[in-house]
Amino acid sequence: MEKTTVFMFPGQGAQHEGMGTELYDKYPEYAEIANEILGYDIKKLTAGELEQSLNFTKYTQPALFVVNSLYYKDIIEKSGVPDVVLGHSLGEYNALLAAGAVDFETGLMLVKRRAELMSNVTGGGMLAVMQLDIDIISDIIDSELKQGTVGIANINNEMQTVLSGNVDTLFKLKTELENNGAIVVKLQVSGAFHSIYMEPVAMEYKRYVEDFAFKKQNIPVISNVTSEPYDDAYIVEMLVKQLYSTVNWSGSIKYLLDKYENVNFVEVGPGRVLSGLLRYLKKEWKNRTVIHNMDIV
Repeated sequence: MEKTTVFMFPGQGAQHEGMGTELYDKYPEYAEIANEILGYDIKKLTAGELEQSLNFTKYTQPALFVVNSLYYKDIIEKSGVPDVVLGHSLGEYNALLAAGAVDFETGLMLVKRRAELMSNVTGGGMLAVMQLDIDIISDIIDSELKQGTVGIANINNEMQTVLSGNVDTLFKLKTELENNGAIVVKLQVSGAFHSIYMEPVAMEYKRYVEDFAFKKQNIPVISNVTSEPYDDAYIVEMLVKQLYSTVNWSGSIKYLLDKYENVNFVEVGPGRVLSGLLRYLKKEWKNRTVIHNMDIV
């Protein structure tokens, strides 16, 4: 049975000092372009040698885009291009690069502006909620969802969800979630990313993105927003919408498992965050498929 190769690009949270060190010298042109666009030495930033912190959104996102790009360049030289690509939040820009929708320079300029806008957002926060089924989480936060004070930022799997919104409301919800058995961790972010609080930022970002021309994709890119392939005509709309919409990673992976019989997932970038999520998602998908088949019988 022929395999479908899917490349997954990680997003914010996968960064660490020293990432990509072994690849900068192999592909020096990437660092040269990045330094000119960003105005600082990307290699020194990722090595922890600059005053700017790698963990500040303004610097994290461009650094990850560059390093993910280095990993991609390296892997395709060894094993060829994938059949399908997707990325987690920021990683989606690397997926669009891999698909030929943007070149490296354009992708980095878009990411730089995205990171600047997001880093200026203040107020609001985010909680990672683990070991509690998403249906139970939705029931607990239902009234806040309806009021728009809190939203679901990420669905990483059925037992790992990220909430985003008003800090005071999140603090109150934290206790109730923990009383229901959840492990809740406050994320160190400046704002309520992937929520309606990001809509003003998204509108400003839209004015910037509209000045760029996007090319037709060479391979399918799975959207964080729809969990389905990008339409070339709506790339700008999807990139803007992604800023204030849920990153449905769970839905994206299960879409691919449903569509292709034999999928080989490859994480392309620093760390193994997405590979860890994938193990859980495959189990969830398999269990769902078994139950579905039993229902048919």
